[in-house]
Amino acid sequence: MNDSPIIVMKFGSSILADVDCVPRAVHAIYRHVQKGERVIAVVSALEGETDQLLSMVDKLDADADPHRIASFVGTGETRSALLLSMALERVGLTTQLLSPESIGLQAKGLPLDSDPYSVNVTALHGCMSDHQVAVLPGFIACDPQGRTVLLGRGGSDDTALFVAQQLKADCRLVKDMDGIFERDPSEPGPTPQRFKTITWQDALKVAGKLVQPKAIEFAQQHQMSFEVASIGTTGGTLVGPGPTCLAEEPHPDHGPLR
Repeated sequence: MNDSPIIVMKFGSSILADVDCVPRAVHAIYRHVQKGERVIAVVSALEGETDQLLSMVDKLDADADPHRIASFVGTGETRSALLLSMALERVGLTTQLLSPESIGLQAKGLPLDSDPYSVNVTALHGCMSDHQVAVLPGFIACDPQGRTVLLGRGGSDDTALFVAQQLKADCRLVKDMDGIFERDPSEPGPTPQRFKTITWQDALKVAGKLVQPKAIEFAQQHQMSFEVASIGTTGGTLVGPGPTCLAEEPHPDHGPLR
């Protein structure tokens, strides 16, 4: 049995902006594998793809069966997972491509805004015992009837935190920001400072554009800490019981929060 630690890393559309950005995610994953960790990479669709798919649905039939809409929109995450898994294998990492069905990832609620409640932990451990990396499309799950459902906008954060909580693994949400800031850095005014640590309650107040709010609420409910950081950063923000504390170093201006 492979006893090396597992880390769940979520790569959003701000990181996977297009195919040319995929190697950045590969590099970040490779660094963790070199440290002796196994990685479950949860991925969002490429930037703008979810909006494009939803627009196509609106033009065709906005009142279509919501489970069919979920299946169609979720293809964006599936495509990203396939691209990343191919890129990982190309650099020599043993990689398993997962699906919600293969690991029993189930959710309940509205078809387009469900909440995960079950996953086959044994299946996940079995996969990770034989592979250095597993790639899982975020945002999508199955309902008890086996139909595809979505976890709401930004739902890949929810996927990553839920899987990490079930595995009792560390979780890092990889964003295009060095962490959580006092306010959106794109807004006029003095350069905001980054939080070194922040409570779940305070994160809900300032990080709604960066991290899915109900994912933060899930972490708070389960008293789960997680990290928000960018690729290659030496900083980042730890979200958890706190205290809420600003980092000492000033940061330059950044683009808008996503």
